[in-house]
Amino acid sequence: MNALKDTDIHLHTHLNDLNTISYFDNDQNQEITFSLTPKRKEALSQLGLFTVYDVIHHFPRRYQFNIETPLQEGEVYILGQVHSIVKTSFIKSKMSRSTFDILYQDAIVKVVFFNQYFLKKQIEASNQLYIKGKYDSKTNTIVLTSLHIPEENQTNRIDIKYPLRRLLTSSVFAQLVTACLYHTHQAIHDFIPEEYQSKYQLLPLLKSIYFLHFPKSQQQLDQALRSFKYQEFFTYFIHEALEKKALENETGYQKNIDSNDIPTFVSTLQYELTDQQKKVLNEIYLDLKGESPMNRLLLADVGSGKTLVALVSAYMVFMSGYQSAFIAPTTILATQHYYEAVKVFKEVELRVELLTGATHPKEREVILEDLRKGKIDLLIGTHAIFQKDVTYKNLGFIIIDEQQRFGVKQRKTLKEKGQYVDSLMLSATPIPRTLAQSLYSSLSISTIDKPLPFKKPIQSLYLQSKSLKPYLPQMIELLEKGQQVYIVTPLVEEGEDNENANAVAIYENMKAYFKDKYQVGLLYGGMKPVEKDQVMLDFVEGKYNILVSTSVIEVGVSVANANCMIIYDAERFGLSQLHQLRGRVGRGQEQGYCVFLSQSQEQSAIEKLNYIASTNNGFDIAQYDLETRGPGDLLGTSQSGLPTFSIGDMFKDKKIFDIAQQDANNFVFNNNHFETWYNKHKHYLDNLEFFKEV
Repeated sequence: MNALKDTDIHLHTHLNDLNTISYFDNDQNQEITFSLTPKRKEALSQLGLFTVYDVIHHFPRRYQFNIETPLQEGEVYILGQVHSIVKTSFIKSKMSRSTFDILYQDAIVKVVFFNQYFLKKQIEASNQLYIKGKYDSKTNTIVLTSLHIPEENQTNRIDIKYPLRRLLTSSVFAQLVTACLYHTHQAIHDFIPEEYQSKYQLLPLLKSIYFLHFPKSQQQLDQALRSFKYQEFFTYFIHEALEKKALENETGYQKNIDSNDIPTFVSTLQYELTDQQKKVLNEIYLDLKGESPMNRLLLADVGSGKTLVALVSAYMVFMSGYQSAFIAPTTILATQHYYEAVKVFKEVELRVELLTGATHPKEREVILEDLRKGKIDLLIGTHAIFQKDVTYKNLGFIIIDEQQRFGVKQRKTLKEKGQYVDSLMLSATPIPRTLAQSLYSSLSISTIDKPLPFKKPIQSLYLQSKSLKPYLPQMIELLEKGQQVYIVTPLVEEGEDNENANAVAIYENMKAYFKDKYQVGLLYGGMKPVEKDQVMLDFVEGKYNILVSTSVIEVGVSVANANCMIIYDAERFGLSQLHQLRGRVGRGQEQGYCVFLSQSQEQSAIEKLNYIASTNNGFDIAQYDLETRGPGDLLGTSQSGLPTFSIGDMFKDKKIFDIAQQDANNFVFNNNHFETWYNKHKHYLDNLEFFKEV
């Protein structure tokens, strides 16, 4: 494929289609060409950045104000006059050492920097520079950290840090952002209604985005943060209100279910249903028999039996003469559900089939033909179910596992394969009921907050340690018994956050330590889906004894032999995410163990980890998370099942969150100008997704 020209770049251009992207730099008064090398593209994809839009909405994690200092031992930030050319010497083939002189208050000071030869042009083209670095009075030298050209009336500078991987620095990423904005700024339109823009004195969207990346003052930054948070929340709640409006207009069909058949079927199950499972099934039964289509979300804690509830619901639909579809985000989960369904329905004549991307073409043909003829009662699968040639004789019920992993369009596509289709969405993310009602106001909500009675509570341990060495003897003991171990880290590889553990380094260390005695696997988000599935399948089949992974371990995956999880830098994860990760162990008959490692000395982190180590109730943890969530929870929503916002945090920014919800609902349901506004911005709004699709 030929690379796109700069003139072809738009918000949804894929980075893989670009080799370079040029922009005009006003500071240097010249055109700059940014190279998108294969390694840079790979690093960006590991961050989930695939398009120009993604880059623009990947905001800094940290802002640091620099105030001018005197020239003194240690860290300095001074304004100096460039007093010499840059002299560079090369060390080996790829390393360089460069020096130049500045004049600071009548004194000549040497500045040295390494492996940044590209700064030479900027330095020599400048008269004055702000220099940040470490000053050594003995050698009269500053080891450079950063530099920039002063602007009029400027006395400070904000350094920004992005959450990045290796091969990308914040300064390099800022260049890419500049290039992307240069080409797309005219396509970034304001969509917040004028009445709310004026009422809250919100910045225009483009200005908000620019100030978030390149603020010149704390005031600019604060205004941009407030404006963008409102814009994100308002847009989400517009989506939610539109969904609610659409569902209210749906017509349904009462399903004829003989209530006497249900107890007979339930008596064939492996274990007796809990009271909570029975309560939720009764809610579903009443929905199915009602005149309006069911749109119900089941929020269930880890190990509480939500999949069985879904399968019993499919049996009710089967008894009324309709087919069901059960979709899961990955082949592994879909296959797991299929085998569970086969066991559940072994005593009844309900035919279950599995359809994934891995299904053999000839087998697929047979499945599709039988589905059209109504010979298949329950089809379980992945995205393969969405394809146009997958048609049903009488689809009446869809089950969507890990519903947040599928976009609104995908769910709508599946529903349109039948008439009068009822929907049950499953989530393993315990969310406090009040928050769930705000986020999912268009849905009826059921909860199961107690685990199955025969499940052993996972034994959790919090260790104030940088490494797993204190727990290594217990881990080896479990391995010697033939059990498997998960090791989870917040990072894939070393980057700007190099003080934290990373999966690649730990994977290499584990391989070196255990040699051929135990097999070690590696799993992370940037891998291709096929590769991830294969690694996970190999772990399920016991080919790996240890799996080193980031947080991408699938929610719901059952590896009965994996009974130990060790989580590095646990303070970096949100509490609910830690609880979900912990739920991957103890899935069989053996005792499950989870170890939280953290060297953080922050009191909030210590309290948080002590709390999760002492409780296994996901809903209690979610409520605690809601009440105490702090800025240390860097990774709390991306895998948690909650909407993914670029800047806004529904916990910390609850006031803005609540105001935006109220405004969006009023605008959709009570404002006469809504239709005109929506038709104007429909294309932009329809391309937004607040959940990460798989």
